Amino acid sequence: MDDTDPTMLRFLRPRKAEAYRAVEAGLADRSGSLCVRVCHDVLLRPLGQMVGVTAAPPEGAVIDDCEYVSVLEPAASAPARPGRTVYGGYMQRCWGHFLLGTTARLWWALRSANAGEWDRIVFVCEPGAPTALDGNYRLLLELLGIADRVEIVDRPTAFSRLIIPDIAYEHDVYYSSEMMETIGAIVRGAMSRGDSGADSPGEPRPIFLTRSRLPRARTYEVNSRELDRMMAANGYEVVAPEHMPLDRLIRLMRRAPEVVSVSGSLAHNLVFARPDSLLVIFDRGAINNVFQISISLMARQRPAMVDACQLPLVAPHSGRVFMYW
Repeated sequence: MDDTDPTMLRFLRPRKAEAYRAVEAGLADRSGSLCVRVCHDVLLRPLGQMVGVTAAPPEGAVIDDCEYVSVLEPAASAPARPGRTVYGGYMQRCWGHFLLGTTARLWWALRSANAGEWDRIVFVCEPGAPTALDGNYRLLLELLGIADRVEIVDRPTAFSRLIIPDIAYEHDVYYSSEMMETIGAIVRGAMSRGDSGADSPGEPRPIFLTRSRLPRARTYEVNSRELDRMMAANGYEVVAPEHMPLDRLIRLMRRAPEVVSVSGSLAHNLVFARPDSLLVIFDRGAINNVFQISISLMARQRPAMVDACQLPLVAPHSGRVFMYW
C-alpha cells in the first residue's frame, strides 16, 4: 500500500478519490477547544431535524450533528426539573448516527473531574417516538456506566439547571479528541466484561462485518450473500454486528488482526478496532460517505477504501440499489 496516501484512496475511482480528499482537507480538529454552557430555568423544546438550519438558526437553537435541533426558551410558569441536568442531544436510532451523534455531548459528563457535577443526562426525541432503550443502544450506555441516569423526553421540558457541552463531532465540519475519549470509555467498558480469548477461542481471525442479515438491506443490496461466502472461503469470520452484543463485538474487533467492512453505518464500528489492525472498507455505492472520512481522521486510522460496486444501468430515483461486484 502507498504510505503517502493517508486514507488509501488509490483504491477508489480517481474522481471519487479526489472528492474524498477535498472533504478531508476541509475538516477541522477542534480538540481542546470545546466549550460548556450552563443555563438556568429554561424550557427545552425539541424541533426535530431541520435541513439547512445551520445557515439561519432560530433564536436559542442547540444544534446536533445532521441538523437535529432543540431550542431553549425561558421556563416561565412551567415547573422545572430540579437538579443538574446534562443535555445529551437527540436520540438517533440509526446505529451509525447513534454511535457518533447521540454520544457527541457525553465527553464532559464522562470525565472523572465532573463526576459529582451532574445528576442526570437527558436526550430528546420526536413526539411519540420510543423513550425506552434496549439492545445495543442501551448496552452502549451501560458500558459507559451512565444508563441508569439517562432519560429520554419527547416533549418540551423545563429544567432548573441545564448543562450543554459542545458536540465533539460534526461529520462534515470537525472532529476532536474529546469524541475519542468517549469511544475509549466504551472500549474499556467492553474489555472489562470478559476475556477476548474466551469469546473467540483459538488463533485470532480476521473478521468481515456484513450487512446481509439486515432486513432492509436484503431488499436493495445485490450479491451480499455471495460476498459473505467469498470472505468466509478466504478465512474471514463473517459477523453481523446487529446480532451480537456490543461488548462482545468490540472484544472480537480488538482481537482481530484485520477488520473488513462494507461502507455505511456498519463501517463506523471500525472506530473500535486496534490502531495496528489492517482495516478495509468495501465501498458499496457511488455516493461519497463523508462520515467515514472524519471518523478515520479522528481515530488516526488509515483504512483501505476499495470500490466494490457495479452501478445499475438504470438507477432508481431513490439511488438505493447497491450491487456488490
